[in-house]
Amino acid sequence: GRLNVTVGYRSEDYDQRHRRWSDRAGPNLTMVRTGEADNRDTFATNDHTTQSLGATYELSDNITLVAGFHEGMTPMFGADPEEADNTELGLRYSNGMTNIEFFYFASEYSNLAAECTLVSGAACNADESAVFSGGAADVDGLEFTGSWVLEGDGVSYPIALAYTSTDATFNNSSESDYFGLVAAGDDLPYIPSSSMSLVAGFVTENGLSGNMRLIDIGSSCSIAACGTYNKINAHTIIDLNIRKALTDSMDVYAILENVSDDADIISRAPSEGARSQKPRTLKFGFSYRF
Repeated sequence: GRLNVTVGYRSEDYDQRHRRWSDRAGPNLTMVRTGEADNRDTFATNDHTTQSLGATYELSDNITLVAGFHEGMTPMFGADPEEADNTELGLRYSNGMTNIEFFYFASEYSNLAAECTLVSGAACNADESAVFSGGAADVDGLEFTGSWVLEGDGVSYPIALAYTSTDATFNNSSESDYFGLVAAGDDLPYIPSSSMSLVAGFVTENGLSGNMRLIDIGSSCSIAACGTYNKINAHTIIDLNIRKALTDSMDVYAILENVSDDADIISRAPSEGARSQKPRTLKFGFSYRF
């Protein structure tokens, strides 16, 4: 029929094990195999249930309304799990080689949580195996995706576009080694207000194909109380690739990554270190299908 409803229920019991080595450089594998390496084993158990409800309604042969509610959970070692209620409302359009989706999404976190590790990027002691709570937080936004294929004289031109606008904020004030000093209304770390990707290419009948990929990411911060050395730049990345089929089984290709060779800071993790974009890189290769 035109209306389809799906109900989900999930119940799980899970065991967790952490083995942390006293040598921060990593364990000696020979000592690990013989049991001589100095480490600390800790165990934890927990259980959780989640529910979901999804529905689609066909307005026509080409247009479908979509709605969903999903409870989310991420286990945390020896602590309450991270929990969120997730909602989505949207519309899908499909006609031949044209596909378009437009969605509103929202996630309400009752317990935003994070675990301290050596790669987490936070100013915390990973040896403590601590779990930090950021309290309540809201994430909502709009997302558009579309794909088309244009036809020319023996050439196809596939195009794909995606754009996301996001508002993500803490609902309460707190202070921790992981999230830093947080005031209600601060933005969540590492979530840009907007992101966009565009892929445009060509495919010929003689086996030659290629595309250009453009990714544009808005600015964000590595912690809530954003300072000069916590900012992550808005940045754009352009990649090019071309491929030629030599036989039914073998292709050769060339890829040029980060065409403009920009060096914007795109991350400050792990351990609050500034990481820039990958430098301009040229790759040549071949693929063979057996």
